[in-house]
Amino acid sequence: MDKQTLIQELKDHVGGGGFINHSQIAKYIRRSRDVVPEMVRGLSVFQTGREKKYFIREVAPRILELPGDDYITKQSLTRDIKAFVGGGGLINQTQIAKYIGRSRGAVPELVEGLDVFPTKKAKRYFIDDVAARILDRRG
Repeated sequence: MDKQTLIQELKDHVGGGGFINHSQIAKYIRRSRDVVPEMVRGLSVFQTGREKKYFIREVAPRILELPGDDYITKQSLTRDIKAFVGGGGLINQTQIAKYIGRSRGAVPELVEGLDVFPTKKAKRYFIDDVAARILDRRG
């Protein structure tokens, strides 16, 4: 993919505009937020309160430089999922769908065979188990 195409994809990903934050970068590259600070080191920062935003035109070349084997670890993925759900060690199917950016219909196959912690409202799964399954099925 060339730089201009990537810039346009990133703009579409963030809903327009020329800036992108840590969470949006991590979601686009499908990696944990843990890898983002090193990736954006030295880039121009636009800070609003606690949120740091970066120029998409500066981030795009860094994304193109990422090696294909820059794999996420289970520990960093588990930490990222826990932060996504607001702490705790359990996650339900709706939260899993939102985290992986897929429809809820794709989740049952992902969690098939995992230990379930049933509650009155939903089946909940251990985040460690879900993280391991996501890593196992990553393409």
